[in-house]
Amino acid sequence: MGFEIKYRDSKVYIIEDPLDKNKLFLANCELKEDYNEFLNLMKKIENFAMDKKIKEILIPFNKNILSVYRWITGSSDNPLFFLEPFNPPYYPEFVEKYGFKRIGTYYSVIVENFNKIFKIFKKYPIFNNIQEFKNSDVKVIYRITKNVFSPSVLSHFITFKNLIKFYEEIKNKIDFELTFIYNNKEGKGFIFGYTDPFDKQRAILKTLAVESKDKRIVHVLVRKFYERAIDKGARCVIHALMSKNSSTFKISKKVGKIFREYGLWVKKI
Repeated sequence: MGFEIKYRDSKVYIIEDPLDKNKLFLANCELKEDYNEFLNLMKKIENFAMDKKIKEILIPFNKNILSVYRWITGSSDNPLFFLEPFNPPYYPEFVEKYGFKRIGTYYSVIVENFNKIFKIFKKYPIFNNIQEFKNSDVKVIYRITKNVFSPSVLSHFITFKNLIKFYEEIKNKIDFELTFIYNNKEGKGFIFGYTDPFDKQRAILKTLAVESKDKRIVHVLVRKFYERAIDKGARCVIHALMSKNSSTFKISKKVGKIFREYGLWVKKI
């Protein structure tokens, strides 16, 4: 599906989009802090892209939305949480200097005052159709993920095999007591969250996906997550890796504060 391109000590993994021959993705980047080395690496990549008549290069991109496709931007002293992207600060500097333009901005928001979010929950009824996560629910999460996140530049790379691999990698590192499934006539959805292994008093709300226009399902899932997180001793909750333009981010910003910013870039050739 792809291959590695190297220049001296820097390397990236090249992935061609199977559905759009105009796009090329750069994944698993390992870049030394040497701009001239990066410049020569990009020249090799662009030569390959031009030979293939590719029109756009996107960075960073690690095969699907279950993996790292964002880089941290700006400065922040906040400690990393489990499954958060990490990169040296010069990565974004290099790509922007080379001519890449940011096409996506993402944020993580930290909520420390739970009263604010519970005031929002009071507006919505309590449903009793929320199920605890069990191993067999991986298939349910896969179907919902495909339906909710399609079409997007990332979604068609998601395969059930990839999801199972991701699950196997993390299942012994986190608990799934903060992950819930909703399945009823109003719609289907799930919330994927966990206690942060790096800080047991911190809960991470990683993914929320709902197949319905009924906003009550979103609030019911989030309320269940918060109630369980508080029972487990959480002092704060991080709403992780939300698009700047998403309704989830707009709500999160009202009840918390920015924890970290991330970016995704493109260069037209």
